[in-house]
Order: sequence, then C-alpha cells, then structure tokens
Amino acid sequence: MVQLLPALRRARRGAGHQRLRRDHRRCDQPPPASGAGRASACGDAGRTPQSPAAGDRGTQRRAARRLPRPCRTRPPMREDLPRVAGRAGVSILPVTLVQMAFLVRSLEEGCAALNHAYGWGPFCGGTEGVLADHTYRGEPAGPIRIRGVFVQTGEINVEVIEVASDAPSAFHEMLHADGGPVLHHCATFAADYESTRDHFVAQGFPVVSEFGFAGRHICYVDTRPLLGFMTEIYPELPIIRAMYAEARDAAAARPGDLAIRPFVTQR
Repeated sequence: MVQLLPALRRARRGAGHQRLRRDHRRCDQPPPASGAGRASACGDAGRTPQSPAAGDRGTQRRAARRLPRPCRTRPPMREDLPRVAGRAGVSILPVTLVQMAFLVRSLEEGCAALNHAYGWGPFCGGTEGVLADHTYRGEPAGPIRIRGVFVQTGEINVEVIEVASDAPSAFHEMLHADGGPVLHHCATFAADYESTRDHFVAQGFPVVSEFGFAGRHICYVDTRPLLGFMTEIYPELPIIRAMYAEARDAAAARPGDLAIRPFVTQR
C-alpha cells in the first residue's frame, strides 16, 4: 500500500493538469506551464476571466466563483441626526409611533362602534381624569378633564378619548363642530423627552399643550402639516408602560370583549 501512494499522487496531479488544459481550451488560451498551479485558468491571478459561452451553465458558475466578492461594510452613522443628550452615539431618530388616538363625542358609543366594526376589546380605563399643570401654546392654562380608554389591536395601542371640559387645549383644537370622530394624535416614547420635544419644535412643529404627569411632563406637538394629526411625546415612565401592558394583556385574555373596565394600574 505504501508503494502505491506516490503513484496515486502523480495520478491526481495529472488529473488536475488535464482539467486546467480543458478550461484553457474553453478560453482559447494556451495552458500554463507545468507547475503553474491553480492561481488562474485563463491568465494571471489578478485578471478577470473571459465570459464563458452562454450555453455552458457549469462554466458560467465556475467563472462567477472566480470573480472577487464585494466587501460588505456597515454604512457610516449619519452625523446630521440629533443625539440624545449625555448618551454618545444614540440618536433620538427615528421616532417610533406606538399609539393612535381618536376623539369621540361619547366614549361608550365610540367603543361600541370600534368593537362592532373591528372586533376590538376589551377597553381599559373609562374613568374621568384631569390633566393639570397645563401650558397651552407657551402660556399657563387651566386643567383639562377627559375620559379615555386603551385597547390593543396587534402591535398597536389605540386610545379613545372623550373631552369633558371646555378650556382651550390640544384636544379642543381638533374637535369637530359636529362632534364627529377624528384621529387626534399618534404617540411615542422618548428616551430623552426634552431633546425629542425640542427636535420637533426646531422642525417647525410647536408644542400645543404640555401637561404634568407622574412627576414628569407629556406634550402634544402640532405635526398636522405632516399627516393631519398631532404627536404625543411621553418620557420613559413605568406607569405608562404598565398601562400599555395592561391593555395588551386584556386583549390577549378576552379578545373581542366589549366591556370597559377601569385600569388596575394606579395612575
């Protein structure tokens, strides 16, 4: 067996040279001198091989494998995106919208209509709440009373709001004269509330209403020139996250339930 090994090696080298000669005949070029190796079957190692005949699929695939592959690199980070203060390399963009909110004349009627048309439910909330520490278009303003519910549909949270007071606010600016429903705002959580709010202001979208909430602030910026609705900005508050989670869990446990149930989460 040991004596056969040199003969086997010579046979393999011979078969390799035969393949090289066949490849060069396809390319109409003379084969390389013996011992030139496999660096290139049609010329120098750095040259691109000639295109094979269109009918020879196997040769086309072999030629494609010889072509250098492009280097995949991560695109550079855009330097024009605003950065979150104090967190190097983190941007406040893109803004992720997590909720759409509608104003309705009657909370019960609005929830029933959504349940009948879309099968949404159950609805979490429904008790009257007061949004205090109100600044309306840069000036101190009175508190706003609303009744609202959260309901989950897929990955989107939906808020339904009935306005219960008459003082001017971001809500009143979009109430229809006939009391008909309207998409009032979409909401986003902001890792840096002030920087996100100021970004919108710098883009020409002023703060309409800002309220105190759980020791922090929430606001509504006037992005109606973009798509016709405002944008609500939350800071990262555990209480708001818990309200979202409660609506999501309720929809998973009792899908399609018409009931309006008060929040268990303490507001």
